[in-house]
Amino acid sequence: MDVATEKKQIPEIKGLFTWPSDELHLIAGTCKTCGSRFFPRFYSQHAPGCKKRDVVDLILSNKGVIKSYTIQRYAPPTPCVDLSPYAIGLVEFPEGIQVPGIIMGKDFDKLGIGKKVEVVKGTLLVDQEGTEHLTWMYKLL
Repeated sequence: MDVATEKKQIPEIKGLFTWPSDELHLIAGTCKTCGSRFFPRFYSQHAPGCKKRDVVDLILSNKGVIKSYTIQRYAPPTPCVDLSPYAIGLVEFPEGIQVPGIIMGKDFDKLGIGKKVEVVKGTLLVDQEGTEHLTWMYKLL
């Protein structure tokens, strides 16, 4: 692709996933005090009663398993890209954390509990300058 025609891409919220990266990984956190694991890493209510906030990054595996999902048949609010209909899934990672996210694609018959997915980048919105604001999404394997 010509450098002049390349689209600028940025994460919508920094620190949720590795970027830039050929293989996306969600960035969770582990509290060194109480041992709890949580996403996103900066989630302040990680464990009731834990007074310390000694949190270190926990880079999640790139692949997980669908534990639950639903199909949304309405468009997300503007300025988000209209993906409707789209699936939202709760994905469990080997590290023991479940993270919801959009499942790419429209072949809903292939969705199911226990199906494997991969973390990929997806466009959440495109601003007036043409910059793509990215988020994580899941792709069926």
